[in-house]
Amino acid sequence: MFRADTAEAAAAAFGRAIDAGDASLVHELLPAETKRRVGVSELARVMDGRRDAWKALGQSLANGAVAWSAREPTRAEATVTLRGGVTRVVLVQESGGWKVFDVAPWSEYIDR
Repeated sequence: MFRADTAEAAAAAFGRAIDAGDASLVHELLPAETKRRVGVSELARVMDGRRDAWKALGQSLANGAVAWSAREPTRAEATVTLRGGVTRVVLVQESGGWKVFDVAPWSEYIDR
């Protein structure tokens, strides 16, 4: 299992996994509750549906091109400025380390 001991490490690993198109590693970086609801194949389908948006987000996160807008002991929020606007990435700490709880706006990353 993958473990990130800091929010920064989790954001960078999430970015690298997205950039590589590795849905299994992206899945490992999700909180336990989210992993129970969303399988790897569904996550891969979602990422493929908006590949360009995910790729741009992944590259920015992997390169550390983020601003940290909120920092708490068990929650952090990073913002990434992309051509389409600003993306907010919320990370939470759980027993397995830091995980990516949310990416918003959903409309940029999920086809409905």
